[in-house]
Amino acid sequence: MRLYKRTYYIFLNELRTLLQRPMPIVAALIAPILAGLVITLVMSEPDVENLPMVVVDNDNTALSRMLVRSLDGNPSLQVTASVANEAIAEEMVRRNEAYYLVVIPKDFSEKIKSGRGSKVEVVIDGGNLIYAKLGLKAIGQTVSNISTGINITRLKAKGLTREEAFDKAVPIQNKLKIMGNPYVDYSLYLVPGMILSLLQMSASFSTLWIFRTKQMGKLLPSYGNLLPFLVGKTMPIFLANLIAVIIVFTVILPIAGVTPNGAYFNLFLLT
Repeated sequence: MRLYKRTYYIFLNELRTLLQRPMPIVAALIAPILAGLVITLVMSEPDVENLPMVVVDNDNTALSRMLVRSLDGNPSLQVTASVANEAIAEEMVRRNEAYYLVVIPKDFSEKIKSGRGSKVEVVIDGGNLIYAKLGLKAIGQTVSNISTGINITRLKAKGLTREEAFDKAVPIQNKLKIMGNPYVDYSLYLVPGMILSLLQMSASFSTLWIFRTKQMGKLLPSYGNLLPFLVGKTMPIFLANLIAVIIVFTVILPIAGVTPNGAYFNLFLLT
């Protein structure tokens, strides 16, 4: 019997056995695809926006109202209430009606105009670490931008151009060059790594099927039949894993927003 026929018959026999006992196919094909979809859908949620914030504006001047508008204009934040009583505002945070509380002091505008500077009190619900970190960053960035704008306005009043005023107000500026993960996206870093780890585990578990019998060593045929035996035995599991890899690279990773680049095809071959 020719080599390819022996291989074909062994392959069919192995395939029939797998259809009767499909757990290796589940481990090799179905499990990594389902798990990859779940990971992608969970990690690739749209950006969090309009997180509720309550404001207590004890100053109620043009400058304090500008700060409130700037906070509300941040895509991550939304001023859902402005109350006069700080105790009421803190209770709203405790009841999860708002995640953040910003208290503007009564002499806010007066101190800034006099050049003394002022502070706003920020209360954040730390129960949700993700929202807490996001809010802390958004509020800090908004306040910093307004402070920079005030300094630029003062320097322009002294006769400096906007560029000169900006350089003096912000003497140290960032020039970012991001390597490895240029999108600075946590999901783009985590999702491919987790999915490829799942593929590795599924391949390892499903391959155990080939050695399902303790007498495997005794079942190995003579030299002339060894190659078709090994190819026929391993081919069904290999094809199941290969189909899973193809679906991951052509369907799941694009859903996760992973953009193909020069290394995409090489990574596919490696996987």
